[in-house]
Amino acid sequence: MKKRLLSYLACPHCSGDLQCQSTEEVREEIKEGILRCEQCNRNFPISNFIPRFVKGELLASAQQTQKAWGYQWHIFNELHSSYRDQFLDWIDPIRPDFFQGKVIADAGCGMGRFSRLAAEFGAKEIICFDLSASIEAARELSSDLPNLHFIQADIYSPPLKKQFDYIFSIGVLHHLPDPYRGFHSLCGILKKGGAISVWVYGEENNGVIIKYLNPIRKR
Repeated sequence: MKKRLLSYLACPHCSGDLQCQSTEEVREEIKEGILRCEQCNRNFPISNFIPRFVKGELLASAQQTQKAWGYQWHIFNELHSSYRDQFLDWIDPIRPDFFQGKVIADAGCGMGRFSRLAAEFGAKEIICFDLSASIEAARELSSDLPNLHFIQADIYSPPLKKQFDYIFSIGVLHHLPDPYRGFHSLCGILKKGGAISVWVYGEENNGVIIKYLNPIRKR
């Protein structure tokens, strides 16, 4: 965790300020430590450079997945040129110059391919977060970029202050049990006048899935 990330973090329960106690640092980044809420006295671990705002079983799962998938993350770490075109298509009419100097969040970042593009477009800071252990992959693949930050957190309660100029979420909200609640929580961390882009699966060419497979899945 880069130390300046602390200025963007807030307790996901009470929105209180967090204090950081570092127990291990590597090249001026916090590898292990604790974030403590001054207001409600809750603690959140920093593990393997990543602040964890998740329950114990998810934290343990992330640590195990990091070990099990380390090889695959190295093998599939190429950022294909097609990703750039896809990303810009999905957030249209946003263009690369829009990112210049902005504080941005990637909600449900997965392996972080779009976070990396946003960083390369010139964003001031990008905080990418995901509930799953894929946040390990995101950091593994993009820790070389100085304006990228990684946290493990839930879209329903992002541990972030209302400081974001722009948020994007690609292919995530439609998977949530309550997509509206997820969207509303993200809007809650936007600055006044900020913008948000959300891409979800469309109905086009998905008639069989919508009419037959999805009802079976739900039952």
